[in-house]
Amino acid sequence: MNFMTRIKALTFISLGLYFIIIPLSVHAFSVSPPILEVEAGPGEAVHTKIHIQNTSNTKKIYTFTIQKFIAKGESGQQTFLPPTETAGLPEWMYFDRPALELAPGAAFDLPVVIRVPTNADAGGQYAAVLFAEQAELANGTVGIVPRTGTLVFLTVRGNILKSFSVGTLQSDVETVSHLPANFSLTVKNLGNVHIQPTGKLRVQNMFGNTVASYPLNETGGRILPGSQLIFYASWTRHEPLLSSWMSELNEEIRNFGFGRYTVEATITVDATTQVVTKEIWIWPWMILSFLGFVFAVVVGTLLVRKRMRT
Repeated sequence: MNFMTRIKALTFISLGLYFIIIPLSVHAFSVSPPILEVEAGPGEAVHTKIHIQNTSNTKKIYTFTIQKFIAKGESGQQTFLPPTETAGLPEWMYFDRPALELAPGAAFDLPVVIRVPTNADAGGQYAAVLFAEQAELANGTVGIVPRTGTLVFLTVRGNILKSFSVGTLQSDVETVSHLPANFSLTVKNLGNVHIQPTGKLRVQNMFGNTVASYPLNETGGRILPGSQLIFYASWTRHEPLLSSWMSELNEEIRNFGFGRYTVEATITVDATTQVVTKEIWIWPWMILSFLGFVFAVVVGTLLVRKRMRT
């Protein structure tokens, strides 16, 4: 299709735009969906759309670019690569216009075409379509405000490998006098396409009864190939108070636990499930000391009374 224009960094240069960041408290537009999941085979084309709405009371012009992204850290953040790194998905994405003008309150479904090459490798490809509002600066120069957009997750069909590993279930305590107990679990993507694990953390007491259960990855975080994500869960009954000798005793009562507990984390990707476990012990030593003292007083009193009778 000859009329299709590929959006690259060169587009912005040809329009004579300067990339100047203007601080704004909020964006004057909205973009949806935040995440776009698509799938295609080599040589196929996908036709989809991104919805953008001008939420301001003035006419706006919006520009957009495509940037690859990779995982950053272990908490689900992304790092956007420079627009010049176009190999892969950015080269396969096309729009029918270099910019979009919207009247106040108007909305538009921007057509997006993804053309997968016939020689494309199977697996995941990732890029973001980032929108920005074209603005007029005080000196008359044209600038671009901070951007927002849609993350595109493309799966190229073929020899798809979904494989993952689950690390050791970590805890900030092994033996503790009271809750909370905090847990973390690292899940690593060993395959060639992103995964979206589901999971649960379950706590059982020494009698095998479940006393607490928490979802893992409740927000639906995705893990890119070759990266990992850490899931967190905190087992507690009440929010802890300020620390002091008396509040420590109070915490043992408010966040009471006793004995051995088995903590089990279950992670599932599609039909594959992995389970890891860990044991922790809770000994409320102040309560036990107090009860021991009371027991000793009671027993001592009974012995003294018995001796006085004899």
